[in-house]
Amino acid sequence: MTTPIDDLGHAKSGTAILMTCIVQTLSEKDPTFQARFLNRLAHVYEELRTATGADVHHEIEMLAFTHAFLTSAGGGEAKPAGQA
Repeated sequence: MTTPIDDLGHAKSGTAILMTCIVQTLSEKDPTFQARFLNRLAHVYEELRTATGADVHHEIEMLAFTHAFLTSAGGGEAKPAGQA
């Protein structure tokens, strides 16, 4: 039996994988889509990272997972969102 933390981790990584599939599929029709998505992802990551008074570590982690899946699947170096 999984614990709630395990379930949350699976939900975050599963959501990130799903987003990766969607972005890659959309990029087949629009080759600029993934780069634009990654730029927006980095912007949101930075906004959440600097948010005060809110517990957003789960959201930040899911954004970082998505960034890592997209960049590693495309042959690029996987870095957390918001880091160049």
